[in-house]
Amino acid sequence: MDVFFWFGLVGWVAGWVTGKSMKCQSHSPWMDALIGLLGGLLAGYPMHPLVAANNWGLLVGVLAATAGGVLLTWAVHRVLDRFRHTTH
Repeated sequence: MDVFFWFGLVGWVAGWVTGKSMKCQSHSPWMDALIGLLGGLLAGYPMHPLVAANNWGLLVGVLAATAGGVLLTWAVHRVLDRFRHTTH
C-alpha cells in the first residue's frame, strides 16, 4: 500500500483524537480529523525517501505523521479559540 495512505490515515486519527482530548467547541470532530489528515501528510511527505530507503523508515514516517496531525490540530484549535475570545 502507498505510504501516503498510511500517513494520511495516521494523521486523520491523530487529529480526531487530539480534537476530542482538547474538548473545545471550535469546530467539529470531522474538521479535526481533516486538519489531522493534512498535518499527517505535510509531516510525512518529507519522510518518503527515508521510508523507501530502509525498514525503519516507515516507523519514522508514521511517527512524523502522528506528530504533524497532533501539532496542526492543536495549533488550529489555539488560533480559533484565541480569535473567538478577542472578537466577543
